[in-house]
Amino acid sequence: MPLDRRNLPESVMPESTDRALCFLVNGLLTGDKYEIAGTLFDEMLARQGEIRLLSFYKKFEGWEEAATKMDMGFGLKYGPHITRMAFVNPPPVMISQLKLRRLSTDVSVIRYFNMDEFQDALSWVNE
Repeated sequence: MPLDRRNLPESVMPESTDRALCFLVNGLLTGDKYEIAGTLFDEMLARQGEIRLLSFYKKFEGWEEAATKMDMGFGLKYGPHITRMAFVNPPPVMISQLKLRRLSTDVSVIRYFNMDEFQDALSWVNE
């Protein structure tokens, strides 16, 4: 079943494909954004057996309380299934957080890119 692009919020970038999900972080991370991501991750796992993810940090304003709790669970639930994770322009707090999650995500599948390297990140996550 291919990715259904209808009714996707702006946080899901049009560059998303059946192979890789691309998310735009532009403000506060909220619980509803994690719910959407969880649904898409579950669909991708069922379809591909793996998760490939690109997160583009245009403007990061932190997490609301519900999102903070959900974020911790995401690492445990989905981390072992992530085969590629590209972070474009990540804030230092995200890099620190990922280093703390080493047990649930193989850090060799994570790459960081500068703001002007979006196309490189997109190519890498889709390899």
